[in-house]
Amino acid sequence: MEAGTTVDAATLPAEWSVDVSDETFTISTAPLRAYFQSGPKKQQGAEVRAWLELLAASLDSGTTAESDPSAAVKLKRILARPEFRPPNPPSEWELFWKEFGRWVEALLDKLFGFTGRHPGSIQLFLWALLVGASGVLVYLLMHTWRHETRASPLSPGRLPDPSLNSEAWIAAAQSARRKGDIAGSIQCCYWAGVTHLQEAGTLPPHFAHTPREHLRLLAGQQELRAALSILCTRLERCWYARATPDDQDLTTCFGALKELGCAVD
Repeated sequence: MEAGTTVDAATLPAEWSVDVSDETFTISTAPLRAYFQSGPKKQQGAEVRAWLELLAASLDSGTTAESDPSAAVKLKRILARPEFRPPNPPSEWELFWKEFGRWVEALLDKLFGFTGRHPGSIQLFLWALLVGASGVLVYLLMHTWRHETRASPLSPGRLPDPSLNSEAWIAAAQSARRKGDIAGSIQCCYWAGVTHLQEAGTLPPHFAHTPREHLRLLAGQQELRAALSILCTRLERCWYARATPDDQDLTTCFGALKELGCAVD
């Protein structure tokens, strides 16, 4: 404040507007008016001058103060942390699923838009879906039931009766043939052949071996091995591969029993 300048508290505005570095600040004149309202005039002038000089110094320091050079380095170091890094661009796999989701959404919009225009079509669609699901369920149940009823005869708990000799097995095979049970007859033919070889001492007298293990035990006897191989192949086809045997397969099995030396009528 220059010397001789007269300041009247009544003419002071409520606040001053000051532009500093492209920003506008407001400064209240309430402290200045308080100086005028207390103390002698000489003391008022000194206090007002001191207050204005302090205010001017504060404004000058705000506009001319230089920034700390280390602040920029610290700022760069902070912004280099992983949490401040920009996200990576989406991968091709993410873009694919995003486009797939849009395609599904568009498809559903078309579907439900169509059903909205044709209320009867949604009922037809639901009934068709219900019938199709019921059909699939029935098929799975039937398939499971057939699989359980045609379980492997070589599984534990369904081993052949060791008290039956080869003649009894041949009789059982012929009985199953007359009943039309071709698969059961082939099974009996196989056990008739194995039992016959056990009775002759060619195979061990137990039923712990699989068909392929029986064939390996006959590695040095080609004729017997070839005949038993026919029985093993037919057994595996109808019981393991679930192939439907015919009467020709059964005739071949009885012929293999004759080659093994069994008495077949």
